[in-house]
Amino acid sequence: MTRGIAVTFSGALDGGALAPEANHPYGQKTPEWFSAEELGHVKYHPPTAVRKTLGLDLS
Repeated sequence: MTRGIAVTFSGALDGGALAPEANHPYGQKTPEWFSAEELGHVKYHPPTAVRKTLGLDLS
């Protein structure tokens, strides 16, 4: 499975649960959290944008 990565979170979680976006036109898209280390072990896209945004070399 290849995941699309969106780097959109800035802040802190106070509680509650992550949930998929309701009625998404492309099916259920459940949010997942990955550390920089975990990104080295999952397929994702677009790799160039993710590496640049996070300032990491994940090759």
